[in-house]
Amino acid sequence: LTLEYGGSFPEGSQAEVSCAVAGDAGSANPMAGELPCLFCQATPTTVTLQDPFSIQLEVRATSFCPTVSTTVGGSEDVGELPVALDLTVKGIGAAEKVGERRLPITTKLRHAKIEPQAVSVTGGQTDQTATVAFPAPVNANVAFTLEPVDPNAVDERLSVALATSEQRLGGEPGQTATVDLKLSAGDCCTAGDYAYTLTVRDQAGGPALTIPVTVTVAKPSFWVCPGKQILKWTLVALAVGFLFWLVRGFTSPAKFGDAAVLARAESHEALSKVGEGDEDWRMIQSLETTKRGFYKPATVHLGGASAALPSLRGLPDDARIEARGHGNATLVVEAEGIETFRESTGWEPVPVGELPIGSNLVLRRDDTYLMFRR
Repeated sequence: LTLEYGGSFPEGSQAEVSCAVAGDAGSANPMAGELPCLFCQATPTTVTLQDPFSIQLEVRATSFCPTVSTTVGGSEDVGELPVALDLTVKGIGAAEKVGERRLPITTKLRHAKIEPQAVSVTGGQTDQTATVAFPAPVNANVAFTLEPVDPNAVDERLSVALATSEQRLGGEPGQTATVDLKLSAGDCCTAGDYAYTLTVRDQAGGPALTIPVTVTVAKPSFWVCPGKQILKWTLVALAVGFLFWLVRGFTSPAKFGDAAVLARAESHEALSKVGEGDEDWRMIQSLETTKRGFYKPATVHLGGASAALPSLRGLPDDARIEARGHGNATLVVEAEGIETFRESTGWEPVPVGELPIGSNLVLRRDDTYLMFRR
């Protein structure tokens, strides 16, 4: 703004020039404070008085002005604040008698009004995007921060963050701009309203705007909370149960004692002479086919492909000795043709079924004689 003055002045006289923001009608310097929004600067600050002389006046407003954005004046969306600028020309030295001349200049500041913002997210939603609006600057690089009003009141399962921390913005006075928020709420995040404050600041300086933001967490359906929690712990319980069942399947079946022995001979007399160190005298624990399996007790098959001894594999797989708990064992017979020897009665046929075994058992199958000792 260029102003031109004219008049009659003493030769070589000078004057001081200053400009101040006086404020709007009925208020005492509303723009003067810690965060001024409007500045005026006269150039030069000292002029030589001549007819005519000119003064350059620079009037500059900050990108944001909380006073205007919260004023009740203006339209519904745009705040307006009438402001008076006071330009003073004061003679000095030989021009003191000229006195002081003041020129009032009126203008208006226009900014979009601050409107409280509200966003929402439902429990169980992640990476939800919401948009909040704020008064836009005419041309500025702005920085954003978002903080809860009371950090202790925010559920730890709620996450609210800015999608970006800075933007380059420009537009007409009174317009608004937006910034995106990223919202995430845990399945059982406490439903309710959470208060946040969005701060928008011009990186070049000046006052900042604070916009209240309410984040509402809506209660999810039963299948999200507590449904997912119930499912989670049910699966955990099933996994633990399955693991217990699996481990028990390998560790619970009975096994033969370390001293269990299986001996074979082609006659009863020869069997009585077989002893430790002979080829037909075998420790049960050394026979791979007798090992216990998954929910299967250690077993000595007396015939078939799984027979404990190679010489028994030509016999039918219809008899076996199974380990039982506490070091016991049982003879399981599925067909006739097997005999057992007792000192008191001699050879006797073994009936089909299960027969508990004492500490020692002698069997005969055709021309094969076996001795099992547990």
